[in-house]
Amino acid sequence: CHSLLPGGSRVARRGSVPESAPAPGAGVALFINDAAGAGDQGSQLREVEKLFRGEGRDIETITLQSAGDLGSRIASARRAGRTIVAGGGDGTINAVASHVARTGAALGILPLGTLNHFAKDLGIPLELEAAVKVVTAGHTRLVDIAGVSGAFFPNTSSFGTCAGVSGLR
Repeated sequence: CHSLLPGGSRVARRGSVPESAPAPGAGVALFINDAAGAGDQGSQLREVEKLFRGEGRDIETITLQSAGDLGSRIASARRAGRTIVAGGGDGTINAVASHVARTGAALGILPLGTLNHFAKDLGIPLELEAAVKVVTAGHTRLVDIAGVSGAFFPNTSSFGTCAGVSGLR
């Protein structure tokens, strides 16, 4: 899985050949969990769209609730030449990254969740405007990902009691 990150490096599955960063001005397919984080998600989404347009990017927003088959929606966005961006928390990032990892594409990350562990670990700015600029500048970094039962994840996998407790928060 490639990810668009500060620092000019690329995120890729070990053994894969990284693609080039998205072309300047490429459209964006934003896969967003509009229930992530706290506050007014509608206002936050409008701000994200405004920021991408301000950077000269056309943006298509796909909410995870309406994404249907996430894999096919990502493939369609890639065929259209769009940069894939996941906006939400660690769960959203994991869901999108699991599909993007199979494609060799770059994945932009907007930390819109509650904790944003993955984004913090990678040094992605938590401030929305700065995070959008990281994506539009095409900065990337290589990270390892893991997989269990055919699903990839770039951050954390839990099972047993830990997973049960995590679901209670």
